[in-house]
Formats: sequence, structure tokens, C-alpha cells
Amino acid sequence: MRLIGTLGHSNEAERFLSYLERAGIPARCEANFHPETNRAQYQMWVLDEDQLIKAEEEFGRFVSEPTSAKYDPPAAQMIAEQAAVEPPRAWVTNILLALCVFCFLLSVWQDYMSHEANPNSPPFLAPVQLALMYDAPATSAEALVTGHFWKGAYSWVMLQMTHSDPALAEGPFMVKIRSGEIWRLATPILLHGELLHLLFNMLWLVVLGKQVEARIGALRTLALTLLIAVGSNTLQYLVSGPFFFGYSGVVMGLAGFIWMRQRLAPWEGYPMHRSTFLFLTIFVLGMLVLQCLSVVLLLTVGYNMPIYIANTAHIGGGLYGLLLAKWPWLGTARR
Repeated sequence: MRLIGTLGHSNEAERFLSYLERAGIPARCEANFHPETNRAQYQMWVLDEDQLIKAEEEFGRFVSEPTSAKYDPPAAQMIAEQAAVEPPRAWVTNILLALCVFCFLLSVWQDYMSHEANPNSPPFLAPVQLALMYDAPATSAEALVTGHFWKGAYSWVMLQMTHSDPALAEGPFMVKIRSGEIWRLATPILLHGELLHLLFNMLWLVVLGKQVEARIGALRTLALTLLIAVGSNTLQYLVSGPFFFGYSGVVMGLAGFIWMRQRLAPWEGYPMHRSTFLFLTIFVLGMLVLQCLSVVLLLTVGYNMPIYIANTAHIGGGLYGLLLAKWPWLGTARR
């Protein structure tokens, strides 16, 4: 394998790579960053050294006329490629969306029925939430609120720093999961507490999930989702205890996955714009700043300003997505 040249734009690299393959010259493209300009560059490699001279000549002609019509793929090939990367249905994405909506509507209905049966009862988790949250060690909702269970490393540290008893944050650990209810590792992503929370996450699921599923297929999309869910949920549980749910950890994981694939394999054609990643990053960092501010206020003036956002899942999900994007099995075949 020999390097024949470097291009500065992913569209040019894709056009030239496609042209070489039509010309019977096996080649590949590798993306990296120029150490001085810190901009993406795309190295073109010829796989058969016997065709090195021919490939170098073709590269020279392409550099001099990159917009020439001879480098445009045939219409039939463009149609086939479009069909290959954009299947008519994204089954996994649609099923996950439907499950999230169903669980939310079921929790609303269960809350309503509980209030109808006992109007004086305080609001708490619906049965579907107790069944699918990461851990529910107590045998009743009331016992779960007041009982002895793991409340997270954050609570433990804060109790230490405020000279309180850290044992208040300690207790039975992963009770339900250790008893065999392993679905709880992933199912918190199906739960949402408010309508806006659900709508926000489902919008991102459609935008990001369908992009990923169109390129790596249903099976690998499901595997990617479960791996991100299990990792981000577990980190959140270790930090905050069992009272969290939502799809946003997976949303951040999908965003991180796409961001990394755009750099590792630009020919896969993920269309996410840089501003989208910037928005999500600012959102997560903003929540982190608020959480740090709440700690400062608690330690300095004793004012408790709880931030009910599972930001550990956001950060952990994003990092898992970045790492999983480097797994070749989760990429598409080079064209």
C-alpha cells in the first residue's frame, strides 16, 4: 500500500476514490488532522503497488481538474448508493421511539389511576418506572424514599464535605440487577418524567438514530444503543443512585459516535453539522457549570440548589460513543 497524495476536502476524496474504483484501481482513504493547520486532510492510498504509477498520474489529473465531469459517478451508481445508505425504514429507531412514548403514556395513566384511587397520596414513581429504573431495592415506593439504599457517590462525598454522616448515602447496591433483573442496565433510557423531556429526546433520536441505522444497519444500531445505554446508566447510578431516567445519555453517545466517524471515515457521509455538536457540547457543559455552582453554594452559604439532570449519563454516553466509533465492526465498508 502506497500513498499517492493528500486532498483537503471529504467530497473531493470521495469523488476521487469512487473514480479509482471504477477504473479498476483498488484504493482507500484515511482521514487525519494536519499538525500545523489543525484541519482535516484526506490521504489517498493505492493498495496494489503495481498500479502506483497509474494512480499517481490519475491523482495529478484530478488535482488539476477536480470538478471535471469524468469524476462524477454514473447516475445508476448514485441511485444504488443512495438506496444502500438510506433504507426505507429505520426499524430499531422507530421501535425505540415507540417504546419510549408507550412507557411515558403508561406512566401518566398509572399516575392518574393512583391519584384517583387515593387523592391524598403524594406523587411518586409509577409502577412502570419502578419496574424499569436502574435499581429499586425497596419493596414499596414509600420504603424506597425513606429506606436504606445506595444514593450515589456524589451524595456520599457531599455528606463528607458538610461533616454529615456518609452512611446516609450507603446501602444495598444494585439489588435488583444482582437478583437477575439485568434489563435494568438499559431500560432507564425508555423512561421520561415530563412531556418536554420526552419530546426533546425523541427529536434527537430521530435525527441521530436514523442517520446511524441507515449506515450500519438495524443489528449494529441496536448493539451500539445497548452498549451506550448500559455504560452511561451504570456511571449515572454510581454517581447519583437509582433516581434517574431518559434517553439523553444515548443521544450524546450517538452524537459522539457520528462526530468520530466523520473524522475516521468521511466517506460514510454522516451529514451532522458542526453547529449541532457545538450545541450539545454547550448544553452539557452548561449543566456541569450549574452543578458545580450548586456545590459551591452548598459548601459556602449552605444553600441547597439541586440540579435534577443526569449529566453523568450525558458525559459518559458521549465518551462511550467516541470510543465505540473506533470499533471497525460499527463502521460501514469502504467504498
